[in-house]
Amino acid sequence: MREQAPQSRTALKVVKDRNVVDEVVPGRLGRAWLTLLGLIIFVAGLYFAGGGSWLAWLGGSWYFVLAGVLFMICGVQIARRRLLGVAILTFTLLFTVLWAVWEVGFEFWPLVSRILAVALIWAAVAFSMPLLTRKRGIRVISVALGAVVSVAIVAAAVSAFEPKNIIRNGTAQQAGDGAEQVRTRATGQPGLAIPTARVSRA
Repeated sequence: MREQAPQSRTALKVVKDRNVVDEVVPGRLGRAWLTLLGLIIFVAGLYFAGGGSWLAWLGGSWYFVLAGVLFMICGVQIARRRLLGVAILTFTLLFTVLWAVWEVGFEFWPLVSRILAVALIWAAVAFSMPLLTRKRGIRVISVALGAVVSVAIVAAAVSAFEPKNIIRNGTAQQAGDGAEQVRTRATGQPGLAIPTARVSRA
């Protein structure tokens, strides 16, 4: 009986090691980074939830309240080095994209302004995945997706310097022809301006 006790403790230790084999214990710098990142996400969640509550009270969208709550939960989990935080943030990003497209369609400025902040945070978390898991596949996929999102953010930033919604000469000519037709119907003579009242100054 005395010989079986050490074997049982050894077997229990092996099972325990198997349960934590996927966990990563980062160094001091890595722990500090995850704590800072979690704090940033949590504060962003407070800002979203606070401002979103006021907006919802005024009759606006409830998105910012929901996103703020998800951010706060995610920030706590990231600071605790839990993969649940990554899953919550990924859901938040997908939810944000769907909400933004439903809200404004594919118009550049309204769409980018709604997605950019969440995408930046998600990319930072994706690049931090090597500090959260030992699984090589998850690490590679997360870093690759983080790179894709980063490239998309840079492309959006570059595209922001290009003119949007330009009125071409043909469109301006059509607008001018339409105004001319309105004046013709109002005055009965083409090219005749509609008289306007003049206010004399004393």
